[in-house]
Formats: sequence, C-alpha cells, structure tokens
Amino acid sequence: MDDLDELQRAWADQTVEVRSLDPETLILRSQALERKIRRRNLREHAAGIVVALAFGWIAWVSAAPLARLGAALVVAGDLVMMITLARRGKPTSAPDALVARCLDWQRQELERERALLAGIRWWYLGPLVPGVTLFLLSRLLEAADPLQRALTIGVGITCGLVFIAIDTLNRAAVRRLQDALDALDALDTPNTPDAPQTATPSQPHTRTPPRGAPKDGPTDR
Repeated sequence: MDDLDELQRAWADQTVEVRSLDPETLILRSQALERKIRRRNLREHAAGIVVALAFGWIAWVSAAPLARLGAALVVAGDLVMMITLARRGKPTSAPDALVARCLDWQRQELERERALLAGIRWWYLGPLVPGVTLFLLSRLLEAADPLQRALTIGVGITCGLVFIAIDTLNRAAVRRLQDALDALDALDTPNTPDAPQTATPSQPHTRTPPRGAPKDGPTDR
C-alpha cells in the first residue's frame, strides 16, 4: 500500500514524546494523523478505480476467454479491496478537545489500523491473486515466440515479488503499530522504578506496663 511506511512512522513519532506535549499540540497531531489516513485511503481508492477501469476494458475487448476471465477476476478482487478499505479503514473524526479523548482516539485508531494491516493477505493481496494468475497464464499461452513468453514470466515474477514486498512492509508496520500501542499504554500506567519507596510512618511502639506499675512514666528517686 502506498505511503504505509510514512503513515506508521507518523504514528510512532507522535507517541514517542507524548508526555511532554501540551494539550493543543496533542490535539493538532491527532487531527494531522486523521488527515494522513484519509489521504492514504483516497490514494488507494484512486488507484483501485484505475485498476478496475483498465482491467474492465481488457475483459470487454479481449478475444481470449481465459484473459477475459482473469481480467474480470482482477476487477472483482479490486472491488473487494476497495470495499474493505472503505468499511474498515475509514478513521473516525479526531477530537478537538480534551487530552484524554485524544489518547483514547489514538488508541482506537492504532488498534483499527493494526487489525486492518494484519489481515492484508486476505483482503488486499488474496483477492487479486486468482485474476492476476489467470491473466498472466492466458498471456503465456498466447505468446507467439520465446521472447514474449520470457517477458510474461518476468512480469509474473515481478508481480510475485511486489506482493511479497507489500506483505513484508505491512508485517513491519503491524509491529510498529504494536510498539505505539505499548507506548500509549505506558502513559496510562506510568511506572517510576527509581523512585524511593516511602513507607507510612509507623506509630511508636509502646510497651504495656506490668500490672501495678504507674502509667505516667518513671518516677524520680
């Protein structure tokens, strides 16, 4: 996914020094992150529309049944990706007041993004694999000479490497999101291991005088 590394670094950067942020800065950063996510989603939807139009046109004009089927499956997988991103990737509005609400919003968005990216194999890459595979297979079968076959195989290998790179980058993004969540949790439960423990002052111990002894303390001899 485009710009995922930048987005996840933004999440991590904004939680590193949260303790020293004043409320206004924290609110502004939350709103900036909301805009980043919305722009990311907009770019993904724009790219998805281009892919759908291109492969839809191929499915319409291609004479080879296998190529038409592969192109149609690419369009279907692309629609699955865009629908999932629209439903699960849409951020809520960042709060414009109260630091506590900003922290809660950040935690909610981090958890949502983590879950979204953790399942990228199933909603982003997986739906595209059948269509891309069939389309490339049709091109391979239609290749008239070894050069065309070699080019088709090269395109297939490139697509596989791109898919692997996307999956690897998103696995790393999930780990960074978890680190950011851990940092937010630390804000709620600050620990100060170096602080000295202060015991509650104990009451002075008073011995019970033996029976018959005076209670007002010792007497002068």
